[in-house]
Amino acid sequence: VEYLKSWMGKQPHLPQLSDLEVIFALFSCNCKVEATKTTIDNYFTLRGMLGEVFGPRDMETWRRTLDAITILPLPKLTPEGYQIFCWKLNDRDPSKYVFADAVKYLETIIKMTILQQGTLDGLIGVVDMEGFSLTHLARINPMLLKNLIVFVQALPIMLEALHFINAGTRLDKLLTLMKPVIKKEIFEMIHIHSDYRKTLYKSLPLHCMPKEYGG
Repeated sequence: VEYLKSWMGKQPHLPQLSDLEVIFALFSCNCKVEATKTTIDNYFTLRGMLGEVFGPRDMETWRRTLDAITILPLPKLTPEGYQIFCWKLNDRDPSKYVFADAVKYLETIIKMTILQQGTLDGLIGVVDMEGFSLTHLARINPMLLKNLIVFVQALPIMLEALHFINAGTRLDKLLTLMKPVIKKEIFEMIHIHSDYRKTLYKSLPLHCMPKEYGG
């Protein structure tokens, strides 16, 4: 930890992190020092590039985001120790959905969960696509999405899988467009479920999910 903090002190573009933050980054890289250095560097470099996502937010923006979507860490971990996060729309009006604000909200929830629970063995995302339309998808900047996918890899927690439920052909079309710019290992983590009751629980234990989804 001290070695990494000393290294960061010599990098003018990196802030100083607490011991706890360095431990989280180290743990997410399986305690490999060089991989941790790369992760930390990527994390803060990309944050600097993504000002529209990670810039300051006023209270009115937060209120609108909370009204539009719900992002929650589920209370039960998987048998492997993975934390599941659920994401769903509250308001189906596309004009209320701002992708950059939603991602800022997600990052805040993930960081709060890590600080409250400590190190986690991995993260699984479950995105409920019910209510999403082509208009919603059209509001997502593809280049921003590409950069955010890279950013996710630099979070101090390992992404294990990303499940899209209640998803139709519109998502297939988006992923087809994104495939050339998404790393193979990330693309292989993405699972699309048109009828999640038949397929999702082959990957996730039923008891880990909320009762709204059959848990």
